Amino acid sequence: MKKVALVIAEKQFRDEEYEVPRDMLQAAGFEVLTVSTSKNVVTGKLGLKVTPDTLITEVVPEELHALIF
Repeated sequence: MKKVALVIAEKQFRDEEYEVPRDMLQAAGFEVLTVSTSKNVVTGKLGLKVTPDTLITEVVPEELHALIF
């Protein structure tokens, strides 16, 4: 399965700018890795709570097909 990393801000990310691409990528068969500057639960401007899978400093670019900001 192809893997992509979707980077979100630690504070006040736009919920739809995370959810829509994530859902579309998953529907297309990609494994989506959520990445941020913290592994703590982050909350979007509209209240969506997301727990990042990994830190941006731990991402290995060679293992990804895309890195999306």
